[in-house]
Amino acid sequence: MKRGSHRPQGRWRETWPSISQRPTVDETRTEVGHLEGDLIIGKGNRSAIITVFDRLSRKLWLGRLPINRSAPATCKTMTKLLHRLPPPARKTLTWDQGSEMVMYAEPEQRTGINVYFADAHSPWQRPTNEGGNALIRRYVGK
Repeated sequence: MKRGSHRPQGRWRETWPSISQRPTVDETRTEVGHLEGDLIIGKGNRSAIITVFDRLSRKLWLGRLPINRSAPATCKTMTKLLHRLPPPARKTLTWDQGSEMVMYAEPEQRTGINVYFADAHSPWQRPTNEGGNALIRRYVGK
C-alpha cells in the first residue's frame, strides 16, 4: 500500500462529525458511556497507545498499536478496545482531529458508538483525556 493512500483527498476533515453535534448529556457527565480518546506517541515515534477515558467514571482503557500507526491499524485496535466495554458503556467517543481516525466509520459500525471530533487545537474540549494522558506521560515517560 502506498504511503498515505488510506486518506481521502481534499478537505476530508470537514465531513467529520463535530463536537458541536454531540448530545448535550455528554457535557453534563451524568451517564457512563461518553468517552474521550487519543493517541500517546512514544519516543522517536517508535510506539503508540490508544487511551480511552470514560468522562463520568474516569476509567481508562488502553490499546497498544503496532509499529504501523496507519488509519486501518488504528481503527482495528480501536474496535478491539471498544469491544472490551459492555454495550451500554459505548455511547459516544470524542477524538482529536488526527488523521489516524480517518476511518472512524469502521469502529462506529462494528461497536455502535457515535464518534465526534473536537475542534482543531482545542484540547480543553477533551479535558478528561488530556489530563489522564498528562499523568501517563508523567509517570511512564516516553
